[in-house]
Amino acid sequence: MLRIDMSGFFTLAAVADYVEQRRAAFLQLRCGPGQHVTLCDLRDCQVSMQEVLNAFADALGDPRPGRGASLS
Repeated sequence: MLRIDMSGFFTLAAVADYVEQRRAAFLQLRCGPGQHVTLCDLRDCQVSMQEVLNAFADALGDPRPGRGASLS
């Protein structure tokens, strides 16, 4: 399982950093493609600019297949 805890106010640079860290974490998974579970805790995130939300949507629009859940 990949657990992601997100907090604070995100900038475009922070989104790019998140995408890179997520990519690196996916590469370390030992399960087969589409067999992982991702849990993303967004409870401590602050409202972000639309530009930042669009960047997240673009980054997450084509994730590695699997199951995921978000807490907000």
